[in-house]
Amino acid sequence: MMNVRAMLTRRVTIIHNHGSLLVKIAPRHDRKSLMLPALFATAWFIFISSIFIKPLLRGPWPDAGFYILVFAGLCMVACAAILLGLCWIFGREEIAVDNGVMRWMHQVWWWTSKTEFPNNEISKVEAVTPWHGFENRVEFVTNGHRYKIGSRLLRDEAVELAQALSDAIGTQRRTHPPAT
Repeated sequence: MMNVRAMLTRRVTIIHNHGSLLVKIAPRHDRKSLMLPALFATAWFIFISSIFIKPLLRGPWPDAGFYILVFAGLCMVACAAILLGLCWIFGREEIAVDNGVMRWMHQVWWWTSKTEFPNNEISKVEAVTPWHGFENRVEFVTNGHRYKIGSRLLRDEAVELAQALSDAIGTQRRTHPPAT
């Protein structure tokens, strides 16, 4: 059963402190609704794996090269999907802007990714709010690369976060209006 209250709970905390900005994006609150598709995907992977393993056990190995390559590719896709799912369900982000540098930290359990961007290299900060509201996020551009902050935020959280970041960094904010 879907918990609508958990889905509509704010995840973004914005703290202004003497010219610096600290933003914390909490993990998703509707984890239970995302676990069921993960279990179905795991069961599907086990079923498909059994299809590829049976010919390997009964046939000569030189003839099974195709099955080994397809199975290895399937394993790589499954591992990538599991990592993406973990980041989606359990990931939290922190953004700190002070002393002319934006520090962005993304953490999933024990794995942490930290990146720093000088404020003068960030050319654009925008809130991307599509009409369906499923993938509201904040994007910024630095040195020709586009980075996405916050997956599946509420619309007002994305707009508020883009405004706070653009004010702290000193860029022009742009919000995509919802399509009518």
